[in-house]
Amino acid sequence: MSKSVRVLAILALLAAWPMAALAQQPELMQCKTGIGASYKSETHERLKIKGREGAVRYIISGDVLITCDDITVAADEIESISDEPTLTARGHVVFKQTGFAITADLSVVNRSTHLGVFFNVSGTIRMSESRSHGDLFGGLEPDAYFSGDKLEKTGPKTFVLTNGVLTTCTQPTPRWYMSFSGTITQGKHVYMRNLVLRVKSVPLLYLPAFYYPITEEGRNTGFLMPTYGSTSVDGFTLSNAFFLVLGRSMDATFFHDYRQKTGMGFGTEYRYRETSGTGNFNFSLFNQKAQLAVGNTTVARAAETHYNLDARVNQRLGHGFQLVSNDHYFSSATAQQTYQQNLYDLSLRQSRLNVGLNGNLQRFRIGVVANLADTYTGQTSAQRSGSLPTVTFNLGRKPIGRSKVSFQVDGSSGYLIRQDNLDDPATNHSLWRTDVMPAISAPLSPWGFLSVDSSASWHFTTWSESTTATDPAHTNLPVAITRQLFTAQVTVRGPKVSRIFRTSNGYADGFKHLIEPFYSLSWNSPFHDAGRIVQLDGVDGLVGGTASMDYGVTTTLIGKRWTHGPGSETNQSNILRATLRQSYFSNLLAAAYNQQDSSTGLYNAPAASPFSPISLNVTAAPFDNMNAGFTTRYDTHFGTLREFGVTAGVSRPLVQVNAGWYKRNLIPGLPGYDSPDSVTHFLNTNATLTHPSRHFGGSYAANLDLKFSRFLQQRYLVYYNSQCCGISFDYQTIGAGAGLPADRRFGFSFTLAGIGSFANPFGSFGGGGS
Repeated sequence: MSKSVRVLAILALLAAWPMAALAQQPELMQCKTGIGASYKSETHERLKIKGREGAVRYIISGDVLITCDDITVAADEIESISDEPTLTARGHVVFKQTGFAITADLSVVNRSTHLGVFFNVSGTIRMSESRSHGDLFGGLEPDAYFSGDKLEKTGPKTFVLTNGVLTTCTQPTPRWYMSFSGTITQGKHVYMRNLVLRVKSVPLLYLPAFYYPITEEGRNTGFLMPTYGSTSVDGFTLSNAFFLVLGRSMDATFFHDYRQKTGMGFGTEYRYRETSGTGNFNFSLFNQKAQLAVGNTTVARAAETHYNLDARVNQRLGHGFQLVSNDHYFSSATAQQTYQQNLYDLSLRQSRLNVGLNGNLQRFRIGVVANLADTYTGQTSAQRSGSLPTVTFNLGRKPIGRSKVSFQVDGSSGYLIRQDNLDDPATNHSLWRTDVMPAISAPLSPWGFLSVDSSASWHFTTWSESTTATDPAHTNLPVAITRQLFTAQVTVRGPKVSRIFRTSNGYADGFKHLIEPFYSLSWNSPFHDAGRIVQLDGVDGLVGGTASMDYGVTTTLIGKRWTHGPGSETNQSNILRATLRQSYFSNLLAAAYNQQDSSTGLYNAPAASPFSPISLNVTAAPFDNMNAGFTTRYDTHFGTLREFGVTAGVSRPLVQVNAGWYKRNLIPGLPGYDSPDSVTHFLNTNATLTHPSRHFGGSYAANLDLKFSRFLQQRYLVYYNSQCCGISFDYQTIGAGAGLPADRRFGFSFTLAGIGSFANPFGSFGGGGS
């Protein structure tokens, strides 16, 4: 062989050698792309295994990096056997795939399924496949950081963690973490066993099992974070809840409330929202333990079961009908006072149920209403009123021919309920009543600056039972009574007087001052058996043979204000509005039923004067975020103010402040005002502050009884939300005033990034920041 031929052969052999070596490289992982995994390394060792024909051990070391589809594996050394399905990675193992990254000392991964197990592991996992839009924690995403003895990747998005910890904090020393063993299913849920929640390494909560959802929609089935508290009455309190997603537009929450001294509560809330309507049903039940008095000899409070029902429904039905319900019913006023946290709820004295169905049938609008209200005058005694049921109908206003005269008909028929004392059947005044009122109306003024409207109606009313004027108990008698009452009314508004002020400044481009007087005169035909009518509501209180006048004046200051400073667009708004009015009655009995006088009621004694008090109502809104109001009534007969009140409020993005002051005076000789017990004097205030970062803030609310110089309640709430967790503290004191039991309540709750918090219907503590 010539020298040139030998040289060519050697060159060909050298060129073919890398190709042969490449052909002998192992298939480390199977990829969906159909292309084998690529890798980089410093050394590559190929060893045959004795006793296993064709089996080859590949050891690749020196900063190995494998890439396969969306997976990246890095390690100091990777070992693979040709006839085995797994590869083993050792030393500084890093396994990355979309949504998570794992660091471990040792891992064994299936080459085809990419599943495996990792030892002495740590890493990050995106809990939900969607990103958070909230700014509660400064806009940081709630990715989870974990570590543990072992992590098994059992599915494309399923991991089993053994003796691990989980947190959403990014600090080297996390502010909170949960230690547990369990399963993480990315984008679905986390199931934890033997969970211990620690804040700053201090254990705060143990749960034998905990299921937490992490779906994309933000409405996830699972347990909510518990809240803790302590009160003078209840002792230690713990509240838990489970949230259940029933569909895109409905869900339910189940509550449990533990109170160390007083008992346990259970509840559920169901909500739905759809194009045809919305509904919210909330039912809670509290099993109160018996409590012994000092010395453990007598029962201070018996064991009882109390329940609350709150329902709000607005549902459109077929054929133009609509179902509406507004219910707030409780079985015990004592429990309402003792366990509710909101001052309005704990001082509420009326328990009500109200359901109505209404719709249109051609020109007629018909409805069926059932309502029941129990008003508690003490801890247990109550008055009941309502209707079960009442049918209403209305023939809408329609012109007669081509004239300006319109005709309409209103009517109702049903069983009306009134029992002055539920414990005394003799005070039951319930009966059937039917009332029909056809009416005509017509405008009389052709001028735009003066409005004159006239109307006439005929009340035809029949009652299934009646009473006698001489009976002080007004006992119902099984004797029907009928009343026909004709009413005529004329209402005049104006003439309107206005003036425009052409001025431009930094506040407004101009002002308009409008003055509008109003006057109405009405007359009821005589009816001489009014004393026989059982008084249930305003229809029964119409007094025959009476003329009345209602008159007053309204003044309004309208500003053409700049929207964004001088020179910008303008809009008109009422800066100041005041109404002054009074009424006159030819019959003193009719004055006692004056609908314009809020102090009078159905059972008031005849008024001392035919003139009602002069009422003044003022509202002011100088800015979009500021409002104020003043109201008072001056009694012309006694020459003194009956009551007066002031309200004011400021609402800014970071500050909201509201305050109110009300006083009711003592007026000897005036029913309802002649007793020292009728005098009231209150000051209420509420303020909320939020830091611009939204990380921390607080609120303060107080209700002060100035008559006795005591607080009915004070409540302080502060919260702080850091990078990955938040905490809120709530402290409330309730004074032994206005029939309320004295109590001091303290509670706190945690808000964890990606986990959340909650508050339940039993008045548990929580909130802030959201």
